[in-house]
Parts: sequence; C-alpha cells; structure tokens
Amino acid sequence: MILHDRIMPYLDSAGLLHVARLNDYWFKLDEPPISAFVEQWHPETHTFHMPFGECTVTLQDMAYQFGLPIDGFPVSGCLSDFEQLMEDGKPVWQWFEELFGELPPVDCIDEFTVSYGWFQNRFRVMPTDATEPTVQVYARGYIMMLLSMMLFGDKSGARVHLRWLPYVADLDELGKYSWGSATLCWLYRCLCRVANRNVKNLAGTLALLQSWIFWRFPTFRPRGFDVILWPLASRALEVIQVVHPDILRPEHTHLWKSTTALIYFSSIEWHHVDRVLSQLGGVQHVSKPAINIDFLLSKDGQGPTHWFPEVFATWHECWDQRHQSVLTFQLVPDPRPSVEYLDWWYRVACRFLSHDRDLVDPRQAGIPADAPVRGHIVVPARQQGPNFA
Repeated sequence: MILHDRIMPYLDSAGLLHVARLNDYWFKLDEPPISAFVEQWHPETHTFHMPFGECTVTLQDMAYQFGLPIDGFPVSGCLSDFEQLMEDGKPVWQWFEELFGELPPVDCIDEFTVSYGWFQNRFRVMPTDATEPTVQVYARGYIMMLLSMMLFGDKSGARVHLRWLPYVADLDELGKYSWGSATLCWLYRCLCRVANRNVKNLAGTLALLQSWIFWRFPTFRPRGFDVILWPLASRALEVIQVVHPDILRPEHTHLWKSTTALIYFSSIEWHHVDRVLSQLGGVQHVSKPAINIDFLLSKDGQGPTHWFPEVFATWHECWDQRHQSVLTFQLVPDPRPSVEYLDWWYRVACRFLSHDRDLVDPRQAGIPADAPVRGHIVVPARQQGPNFA
C-alpha cells in the first residue's frame, strides 16, 4: 500500500498514522520466536507462562509498540445488513458505491469481502490534481486496507472486509475509537484459537507480537533494536518519529492499568493486567483465579445480522466503566517477582513444555538406583583375528 502525503492528515486524526508508517515498510517476521511464545500461551489467563511468572501484551504495549489510541468507543457494530441495524445505515453495495464511486468486478467479491488486489490496484496511484473529495476516497480505501490487513488480518491475508464501511463513511469520527483495545482483543482471540483448536496458521497482528517479544526479551533482539524509536516497532524499519502527544495523555495512559473487557465486534476478551503488574513497575501478588469467558469463543465470528453492542451488552458496560476499573498500586525500583510469588508459581504453574528428564543436565546424573548389582564379571577372551602381515 502506498502512503500518499495528502491522506496522512486523515490517518493522523484517526489515530492510525503510526501504524500506516510502519505498514509502508516491509516488516520481516521471525517465525521461530513467535512460534515458541505461542506454545506458552494460556487462553484462560491471556498470558504467556514462563519460568519466572506470567507476562503478556497489554494496552500499554499497544501505545508503545504501535502508537494506537486506547481510550474511546469500542470497535463494534455489525458485519453487514447496515440498513436494518443502523439508524443511518444503507445496503452494503449501495453504500460502497457511494463512498468509492464504483463497484468492484464480480470476480473480486466474496460475500462481504473484496479482494485486496482490487483495492491495491484501484488506489495505488492518486492523481496529482486530485480534489479533496477524491483524496477522501483514497483515504477510505487506504484505511479499509490498513484495518483489514495490518491490524485485523485473518489467515487469508488477501480480503478486505466491508464491516468497515460505517467507519470510513465519516472520516472525522475515526479518531474517537479505541483502536488499541480492539487490536489487542483480536490478537488475544487469534492466540486463543491456536491454543484451543487444531489451527496451524496464526492470524492477527504478528508484527506487534514480534516487536513486543524483542522489547520484553532483549536476548531475542536482532541488531538495531537497542535503538529506541517511536513507536517501538519502528526500530527495525528505520522509521524515526516522535511520540504523539495524544497517545500519552492521562485518559489513555490511565487505562493501561484497567482490568476491563476488550471488544472487537463479536470477539470479547479480558485484560488481565492484574497478573502482570511487574510490567508496569509494580510488585506482582499471587494471582486470583481468572475470569472464565471460554463460552464466548463459541460465538466467534457469528452473527452477521446481529447488532453486537446489544448481544454483548454486559461486556460493553464493562468497557464503559473502564475508568472505574483502574488498578492502584505502588511503583517500586525493583519489580522482580517476590519470594512469595515465586513459591506459589513454582507449585501451580507448568513452567516448561519439556518433560523434567529433558531438562536435567546429563553431566550431573549419577548411577541409576535400579542398576543391577552382579559383582565382578570376567571379561571374555577376545577372538584373535586373521593375520594379514
């Protein structure tokens, strides 16, 4: 996707400019460390279980890694049938034609998705004398591709979903949504899919996960990641930027410590930041049992004719009360796990994937206790071989 200068103000007001800059470069994924961390993912807590305790991607990481806004309306609504479920909604393809000025060919359409190739070819080159309405059309096309491919990509990696039509219809309203919480929700959901089902390919924001691994685990960092740029994911791309002041305003940073529901249409996940306080500079206590929302996985992707804010009203209320769910704790200079926490963790956690026998240093192994005792055995006489001298 080509990032045209004239659409950048629209991306900036939407809170998506940092991600757009990253997307304008090729981000090479390092699959082995990603696969290793996926093996340690526990869906019931939305955390990676490590030898030293739990860790996970949080709302703080969404701001630091991708520069996404945290506070705002949840990213929800409906997948289609806009004219039936929205006050100002219109039939899908009628709305599409009004916003983009044309319809894609039939062979580029699959239900309520359009091939990425059509969008890429259609909006690759902007006319030099483009009017402002034309620039807005190109901005809509870019944002549709950015959301479908970069932040909320599926395993196909080649389809642009039309669920975003109501969002790009009013470009001035895009900045009012919590893109950070929605992206984190989708990453959680994709990790849970791989852990709970026979799924081989991981969808979601893999560039975010990789950047988080490099930041939290310095031994995995390639050359160049010791340089701190903004957002953190840009360190591998030589994209030098400054911290967007809106991302670090108190209403956003305050929510980094909120235990609340994360919402992305029909996907609902929980922000278990109370289990990883050390990532925010606090002392980790013995964790309480996690909230069981496994039943929500069965609703994943369902309901093309549902208005999700009503279907998941309870969880939307949790997000509405996000500022009342912020944890208060003391920051400490040394947030490493305490003896009490480690004593509990060593007893309850599955800290290693390998069997205990595979983790023992063979040089420290003694004589097996069940080795038979037979006394001195006479060595048999060696058979003399033929003499070739």
